[in-house]
Amino acid sequence: MSNAKTVIDSSRTYNKIIENSIFENQFEELKDAFVSDPMIKFILDLRNFLCHQGYLDFGIEISANRERTCSYIYLDKEHLKKYKKGWSKGAKVFISNSEKKILIFKHIEDFHCRLKMINNWLYLRLILLKKEDIQTLLNKSKKLINAYDTKFHHILSLNRYLNKIINQHG
Repeated sequence: MSNAKTVIDSSRTYNKIIENSIFENQFEELKDAFVSDPMIKFILDLRNFLCHQGYLDFGIEISANRERTCSYIYLDKEHLKKYKKGWSKGAKVFISNSEKKILIFKHIEDFHCRLKMINNWLYLRLILLKKEDIQTLLNKSKKLINAYDTKFHHILSLNRYLNKIINQHG
């Protein structure tokens, strides 16, 4: 949970690189769709609550039959409503529209998948924008490897990876 905010904070740094580039409008649309989603607001507010205010009561439900056993960890909707001060407008919308038992891992997984999609998109665009700088770095690292023979061979895998990315998307 605590990593959620870290990834978002780091994207602010990337924002400066994306600004005034050919990808700026696309990035803004992605960000707006992500940040305005009530489920995203809920996960971020939940993270803030757990990191800064305390613990919430989680419920566990286990069901079993002859074929399988299932277990669920959930948050109780009514219990969450008691913490009115800690929820943003979007999070309150999410809570109001949720079932009585909010299956938290399902939403955390969805949050993670969407965040990963945005980061992958951003990562590729940053490589494309900084292609010349990366190519210069690759050339310098090749000279370093050649000059010192075996001491820097661990850099080779990074070089191959960056070359592959540049060649695929360049």
